[in-house]
Amino acid sequence: MKIFCALTQRVVVVLDLLNLLEKINFTEQDTLYVLGDLVDRGPDSLLVLADLQERRNVHLLWGNHDF
Repeated sequence: MKIFCALTQRVVVVLDLLNLLEKINFTEQDTLYVLGDLVDRGPDSLLVLADLQERRNVHLLWGNHDF
């Protein structure tokens, strides 16, 4: 897969997304790539997944825990 982004935008790539969204200043101008392992990672993982799916600038790649 090829990923293209503008040189002027910030790109955030995350391997595990536990509480990271609360720690970074993520805006609509940023792009977030989540590299799997979302579903069984904490008590609110499905709420986090639902939130991420609503954002146009978030791209989800499924991991082995997501099937």
